[in-house]
Amino acid sequence: MSVARNNLDVCIGCGTCADICPMDVFYMDEEAGKSVILYPENCQSCGQCYLHCPTESLTMVIQTYAFGLNPSRGLRTFTEVIPEAATNTGGWGAPAASGAADAGASQPADTAAGDAKKSA
Repeated sequence: MSVARNNLDVCIGCGTCADICPMDVFYMDEEAGKSVILYPENCQSCGQCYLHCPTESLTMVIQTYAFGLNPSRGLRTFTEVIPEAATNTGGWGAPAASGAADAGASQPADTAAGDAKKSA
């Protein structure tokens, strides 16, 4: 079930629905002086808005909100979302270095060459 607008014309803009809703389904449009059902998919069907509306502007309907799969979610990699994760050599979300050879390979070329000169 979900909340729906029974009759917008009888809404007096008192804001009771927006104040009493625990899920912030409603938004008060100050220009129009009416409440707007902004997030009906968040409705938990408690019916408090419907029960407390003084003008019976709201109703409860049997409605299911289904959202399709977003194909772009499966195509993105972690480094596309957080580019700096590609340069990390350990810690959360980045592969840890498996040995000393891997640790040297992750350094920039000029740093690795500078380290070789220092040790010689």
